[in-house]
Amino acid sequence: MIRPQYVYRATDFVFGNGGKPKPKYFVVFHIDADSILLLSLTTSKSKLPANLDDDASEGCVYYNDGRGYGHAFVWKPDRAVGTNGFCFPLRTYVQFEFRSQLYMLSSSEINSKATHTIDECCCLLDDEFIRILECLIGSRYLNGRQKRDLQSRVNALKK
Repeated sequence: MIRPQYVYRATDFVFGNGGKPKPKYFVVFHIDADSILLLSLTTSKSKLPANLDDDASEGCVYYNDGRGYGHAFVWKPDRAVGTNGFCFPLRTYVQFEFRSQLYMLSSSEINSKATHTIDECCCLLDDEFIRILECLIGSRYLNGRQKRDLQSRVNALKK
């Protein structure tokens, strides 16, 4: 069962562009009343401008450069982000620059995207989940309802 606030690893994730399936981590942000998941894949490949992508940067990073506006959430390697001590082995990014980087899938669609197994890696620590949700809420690709739903979750976690 896929749940919000969790990080999962799909052994073979199928991308829409027809590329070869490969292992991918993903973070689930929200599940609505119709069981639609709002999630994003992580990557170890930075798309940040070089002047913002140094080893010290972590958390929400905003920029406006020649490519346009964008932002990402960055985790340093080997930093515990999960309740079970889970750490990403590499510097890890959750990109929010493009609508295509935020997936809205039904529960059944995630199973067709992940062709083999989906392993639960961890439940993000509340503080980590709040940080990434607050970053995501700043995305221009979320609609008003999604922003309100995520803000409600943030408010509930802060109580």
